Amino acid sequence: MSIFLIVMAVVVLGLLALSHTPQGFVSPGIGLLLKVSALQGRESTSQDNAKARRAANESDIAIIDGRPDSRDGVIREDLELKLPGRSLASRLYRPGIADPQNIIVSYHGGGFVVGNLETNERLARDLCRQTKSIVLSVGYRLAPEHTFPAAHDDALDSFLWISEAQSAGELPRLPVWVAGDSAGANLAAAVCLMALSRGVPLPAGQLLFYPVAD
Repeated sequence: MSIFLIVMAVVVLGLLALSHTPQGFVSPGIGLLLKVSALQGRESTSQDNAKARRAANESDIAIIDGRPDSRDGVIREDLELKLPGRSLASRLYRPGIADPQNIIVSYHGGGFVVGNLETNERLARDLCRQTKSIVLSVGYRLAPEHTFPAAHDDALDSFLWISEAQSAGELPRLPVWVAGDSAGANLAAAVCLMALSRGVPLPAGQLLFYPVAD
């Protein structure tokens, strides 16, 4: 029994050590990520450091993912989404088939600080090809330059842009889904909640990959 208590005490103390940060206590997982980032010299989220962090993130993803195969039959088109008071760089992916099944609005991950259209390239292509759907990859505004709720406003407005494009005949009238990984999945889920609270048509569904959620 005494050995069990000692082991439990060590586990609790370890979790407390991981959870403690200069700003207060966080979950052990988040604490571990913060400590690893600090060791890598990436703990700052200042505007001066944001570009360096994003470059490192893109490099890491390139090493892990490699280059997506551009011969997959997917047709890519660069877009500038004209939203109220701003425009967002985005990409539209069309499957190489006559009758796509859905439209998917895709938001990249990256903790709302890093990530972009390039880091979302493989996921967007895979979604397009495997679901036989049109995919809109959204280059939403990032922190710390753009504070909350900038990214969430961009997520909702880019979703609503699809309806405008359908009414104008620029996109086919297909069910519209939202999707994302990590922070992008948070945005996708938030779009559903914001649409519900504002009385606008809800997405047909949501695809959430390891979402940042409560």
